[in-house]
Amino acid sequence: MKVNLLTLGIILSINLIPWCNSKSKDPFIKVSGQVEADTVKILPLIGGRIIEINFEKGKRVKEGEVLAKIDCTEIELQLKQAKAALKGANAKLQLIEKGARKEDIRWMRQIIKQAKINKEKADRDIQTLGPLATQGAIPQKQYDDLISAQALAEAKLAEAQEQYTKMIKGAQPEEIESALSAVEQAEATIDIIEKKLNDCIVLSPASGTVTHKLAQLGEIAAPGIPLGIIAKLDRVKVVGFISEKELGHIKLGDPVHIYVDSFPGKPLKGIVTWIADEAEFTPKNIQTEEERIKTVYEIEATVDNQKGILKDGMPVDMVFRR
Repeated sequence: MKVNLLTLGIILSINLIPWCNSKSKDPFIKVSGQVEADTVKILPLIGGRIIEINFEKGKRVKEGEVLAKIDCTEIELQLKQAKAALKGANAKLQLIEKGARKEDIRWMRQIIKQAKINKEKADRDIQTLGPLATQGAIPQKQYDDLISAQALAEAKLAEAQEQYTKMIKGAQPEEIESALSAVEQAEATIDIIEKKLNDCIVLSPASGTVTHKLAQLGEIAAPGIPLGIIAKLDRVKVVGFISEKELGHIKLGDPVHIYVDSFPGKPLKGIVTWIADEAEFTPKNIQTEEERIKTVYEIEATVDNQKGILKDGMPVDMVFRR
């Protein structure tokens, strides 16, 4: 009887050895992880009062969708002013390119004629009253005024004659170039103002879900200060840490199943897209096998999340096959 019991014990021990070995070699590796979604900020490019907001926390938005508008009344007035300046610059350029009209030439001749009359009168006044001023018969100020009037008459006559000569000969190349530059400058000013006017409309920088609303209607927006934050949840990253002992079983491109507590038994599929080259929490001197097991490496998996099951910051389990 004793022999039979001993034999039975040996048989059971032999049968349990492969069972124990199979249990120790779990075909799966389980790692705790966390969802990380790429985020983008809703940024205004100009400052001003917010007159319209079209998003709330939790709303799904599309890239290019109008999310907010800034009051740009002042910029609209600047645009009107710039367009008027461009119209004037074009008119001046056309006048220079076409040359003077016949009626303009006749008008300039009349101006020259009148300027000559004024000049001759000033000369006569000097000739008549000059000797009296020398004798002290008239106030010195009166004579000084005559000298000034004569100089002014000479300057106006010279200016009128110069303009008449330009009308007859036509515009100089430099004048045309200057007029063209004025037109180009006015056009560039309009382009700049129109760009500012377009920036009054704040567009969504990406498709995703609004996770933070940081501004309200009527507040003053400032360039570069976010109005909100959008998370790209259609495709997310799951980040976890794996021990050095298990690191050799995982490589880039391996499939991974993501399990969420709120959806048990319904894993999402992902792909390993990054494995850290450097360990974390590493002791200064790693000597024993036990210490080497404490060394962990960060891993990332990319997961298709079109149904929106995974949320930013959600804890999950990452399960790999050895």
